[in-house]
Amino acid sequence: MKELGQFVLFRNTIQSSLENCANSKPSAAFTVSGTIRGCGSFTTTFNDKTWGQNITSRTWDFGDGATSTDIKPTHTYTAPGVYSVKLTATNSFGTDIITKTNFISLGAGVDYASEFVGPKAPGTSATGGYSNAGRVVNFEVFQDLTLVSMVVQTEAVDEITLVYGNGFDEPLVLSDPDPDPDPDSQKDIRVEVAGQPFPIQIGYTFSPGKYHLRLPYSKGDENSPNNFKFWRETSGITYPQKIDGLISIVSHALSLTNADAKNAWYIGYNWEVKRAACSPVGIEEHKSPNGLVVYPNPSEGVFNVLLGDESKDIRKIEVYNIIGAKVYSLENIDAIQSKIDLNHLAPGTYILKAIGPQERNVKIMIQ
Repeated sequence: MKELGQFVLFRNTIQSSLENCANSKPSAAFTVSGTIRGCGSFTTTFNDKTWGQNITSRTWDFGDGATSTDIKPTHTYTAPGVYSVKLTATNSFGTDIITKTNFISLGAGVDYASEFVGPKAPGTSATGGYSNAGRVVNFEVFQDLTLVSMVVQTEAVDEITLVYGNGFDEPLVLSDPDPDPDPDSQKDIRVEVAGQPFPIQIGYTFSPGKYHLRLPYSKGDENSPNNFKFWRETSGITYPQKIDGLISIVSHALSLTNADAKNAWYIGYNWEVKRAACSPVGIEEHKSPNGLVVYPNPSEGVFNVLLGDESKDIRKIEVYNIIGAKVYSLENIDAIQSKIDLNHLAPGTYILKAIGPQERNVKIMIQ
């Protein structure tokens, strides 16, 4: 009888809790799919994550005078500024409001072009294979940026959850999620194709600092998170993988404790990143039609020149001012990428020329 009494008490407690939950006002919450920073104009999608039963109305205030009552509205910001976003949710028991202050940032000008870091594609190593280990990667950011996308390769089609956190992370028990993660740090991403490289859109924004990125589990198998496997390269990888002055991917979790895993790569290939700042003059980092890439552009004086597959035919790099006078020359080119320092030149617009059998030109800007 004692056990029966305990069961009745337990049942009544559960029933009371459910009734309290059902008979309460909502708890407003939302996330975004896509970026929250941009230049010129950009579009993002908001996702209502309000907890509560029988929501009778919801109202979005996007901070620029526009509103919506949709569950998953898409909104385009067109005027430079910083915007707070508010969601008001109502049911028969009351109303709750959540406001994310200074949540959206739109700058004047144009976006910088994408830059890429990390191995280009999974599945290129003869010694690689699918694995459920090493799902934490540590990286450092040196200026504001957006992690736009990356490429993954999974053993099965599934929905995965991607989470980031502050600071470098030591190896973790993979079945344990990060404690109390920021909801804005979590992305549910559907991998639509198995067994081959698949690009996923992310949209995380980072300020300078140290971070870790992890894949705690697949949504289809939360009770057995270690069963979901990604392609891991197990040789030929060196750390750090970096873009000077922007981002450095320092290590993955297993490389911190397992000497055999030092040259492995696990989470995401070909990270696509963009500088969060906007070009005030409308000149993007530029790739000419013939393959010449110069970045960052605009710059305060130092430029990287990526010459591409025809680098062996390039004899020199020259820079000219707007009246056609040569102001810089670099000869004896012996690499596909060269760094040029133009700090001695005044701010303004210049023409960079790669001289070879064919001359290739790019307009550059010194700020």
